[in-house]
Amino acid sequence: MIKSPAKLFFTIALIVIVYSLIFLLFKGTSNHSQLYESDEKAAETPLTNNVPTRTDKQGVSEEEKPIQSSSDEIGFGEADEETTEIPTGLAPIYPKFAKLILSYDFRKKGTYGWYLHKLLTKHSIGNQQFPSKKKRKLIQFGFGEKLTTHPNWFGFFRKFNNTHCRQSNCESFPLEDSRTFFSKNQSLGIYLDANIEHYEYKDRGLGLAMAKGEEKVRRKMDKFMSENQSLHDEENLSEKFDEEFALKMWLAMRPLNILLNNEANALSEVEKSDNNEKGHMDMSMCWSRKCSIWTTYFYTKMNLEFQENDSGKIPKHCICSFISNCVEERLKVVREINAITPVTQYGTCERNAQEGKGGKIQELADNCKFYMAFENTLRDDYITEKFFEGFMPLGLGGKTISIYRGAFNVGDYGFKKDSFINFHDFQTPTELANFIKPYCESDIKFAKLFQQRMNEQTKKSIKEMTLKLHLANVIKSPCKLCTAIGEMKLSRYILFKLGLKPKYYRVKSSEFTKFIAEMGYDKLETDQLRILWDIWDRAYGRLIKPDNNQSNWNDYDISWVTYVKDQ
Repeated sequence: MIKSPAKLFFTIALIVIVYSLIFLLFKGTSNHSQLYESDEKAAETPLTNNVPTRTDKQGVSEEEKPIQSSSDEIGFGEADEETTEIPTGLAPIYPKFAKLILSYDFRKKGTYGWYLHKLLTKHSIGNQQFPSKKKRKLIQFGFGEKLTTHPNWFGFFRKFNNTHCRQSNCESFPLEDSRTFFSKNQSLGIYLDANIEHYEYKDRGLGLAMAKGEEKVRRKMDKFMSENQSLHDEENLSEKFDEEFALKMWLAMRPLNILLNNEANALSEVEKSDNNEKGHMDMSMCWSRKCSIWTTYFYTKMNLEFQENDSGKIPKHCICSFISNCVEERLKVVREINAITPVTQYGTCERNAQEGKGGKIQELADNCKFYMAFENTLRDDYITEKFFEGFMPLGLGGKTISIYRGAFNVGDYGFKKDSFINFHDFQTPTELANFIKPYCESDIKFAKLFQQRMNEQTKKSIKEMTLKLHLANVIKSPCKLCTAIGEMKLSRYILFKLGLKPKYYRVKSSEFTKFIAEMGYDKLETDQLRILWDIWDRAYGRLIKPDNNQSNWNDYDISWVTYVKDQ
């Protein structure tokens, strides 16, 4: 029993201190657990929760296969310590970065214009460059299926010469499946920045597991901002930020997924992905001006060394059609024309004539005054080999004039109006047939029409345009792809630097508008805000839109003469 009041007071104080220490120890443990749980939840945001799992032929899921290393493993030197806390609130440094970055002045270090200039001229992210042993080219892309680059399809990727490109620090891997490079070859300096899917976007999303590493680096960016927000020299801080994260994020960033499709279903495939909030198609290459990268259907070179035919021989058939896709609407047009002037039909539909041993083009050159070139689909920009085949009989000395029924805007492509007859210039098939009929009934009239239309100037125009469109595909498409991949990845890095945290794989305009308001960027000057939206456009906004053909990705100046000599 404690008799002294002093001893009693001392005992009570000691008990209080002991219980306080126990309480603080328990609270610290609890807080640590909550922080750990919050970090785990951050790693399981919708960005990583929605990675689709696909089982391959061996029964191994896509996620179970070896994927490119996470951000810790791909960094330089020792691995960074794990981030256990995500800062709350907005770091004051973000607005300072915005004021520095949002300028096109390439002479000032740290501006968006400066980053673009460095990417183009130095093949670097700001001042940061990869050692060649780590990544031998800044931009590297592969293919979901190696058959994509078969010589009969897009074989020009096999002989892609990057010296013709602005972004010459670019490398293509056309002979192996992209998954090969996601699981090995990092020791050779190969880290794919993009994967190309052909024809149908099978929703495989190769490399999506990389999104986890990308998010991990972004969390470390947040921590960096939180720890350095008291600094006032934004230029030096920006450079320090790049030294820490530019190369790490470039490698950690999930590979871009690109659809390459020159068939009629291209736009529907792209639109389907664009309308999906969780879609992971980043870029499109197709015949439409709406696609990220505008290509042409004209990827095989045609012989258009016109042979003069002075024999005076005129083909015996009036109109020839080659139709094997027996769409009723198309056959109805043929029947309506045939009711007025004869149509000789080849192919698998209805009454068929037998073409000669020389094949379709030789048959046209030998026997047909007019060739009815009908596309399977009538859409702006959808111009296939059917249009160009109308010129090929001229290379065999034939006297054939093409009647083209296809893209409504074919006149925008630079071919002289006299080089073909546009079906859409007539109100009805009957009106067209009545125009053709006199030339089929009189060889003299047809000879005069052919001479008038197919003069030397027209032939020269046809040769120039077909060569230009061919080269636009085999040279410009890969080059435009290199530029686009580089700018898209750079722009995403810049947006991450400005505090963007994507909810899913792509950031829609509505999400970006909300981000601008939350960060206070809506109070920026008009010109700065315009640049900010341009960065978003290059990063996320060009999957499909009406004026994509006017973007800098599709404005590619190439010397055709130089290329022809090289061949």
